Amino acid sequence: MNWNDSLYWYWRERGGEFFASGAQKDSGVLFLDWLKGGPAFIQCESVPALDGRLRREIAVTLRASLERSYSLTVQKERLFREDGGPAHPEAGDGVPELTAWRSVRSSDPSQTPYFLQNRRLQKLLRADPEAWLQISPIQAGSLEHLVSARKDAKDLEDEVDARGRAVGRDVPNQRRLYAQSSFREQMDDLVDLVQTARDEVNLWPRGDRTTKKNKGEGA
Repeated sequence: MNWNDSLYWYWRERGGEFFASGAQKDSGVLFLDWLKGGPAFIQCESVPALDGRLRREIAVTLRASLERSYSLTVQKERLFREDGGPAHPEAGDGVPELTAWRSVRSSDPSQTPYFLQNRRLQKLLRADPEAWLQISPIQAGSLEHLVSARKDAKDLEDEVDARGRAVGRDVPNQRRLYAQSSFREQMDDLVDLVQTARDEVNLWPRGDRTTKKNKGEGA
């Protein structure tokens, strides 16, 4: 099944607002407007790969308001550490256990460990090695941010017959193919991941204010 068909049936199950063009199989977008804390925007993007070609990527995106501009990228898991050795989780909880497997880059390394030490966030990332996170301001220096959970779009192509014609596009076959795929579970996991990341990063301003208040009281 292609992206539009898969997202259509996901919308039928999860609700929200769905838009797509029949002429473009990757055009489907879905607004999940019932989520606690604000709506999610789901789409399939074409992004440049390292070899210069375009690849498709699923993105589930939420908004977050922070007290300072911040950017973070937590890449998908790799087979080898940056020093060339095999990647493996190091002893103990927290950031080393995560960064042994993933490349992490941020604009504020001193604050990033507090975000990545969230146990639920770590659990969700370990459960999906191909998923990755991105936090970025909507404009340079902005306090409004986008928080995205992403992964490569795989197995989202129409089956074709010997003449190159799409098969299985009738409604009964679409239902069957959707039910047999893991699309529902993948999307639910990405939504859970991006919500957890957004909720955790939203804690920072409150923590900063508490710290400043406590310092002021002790002065």
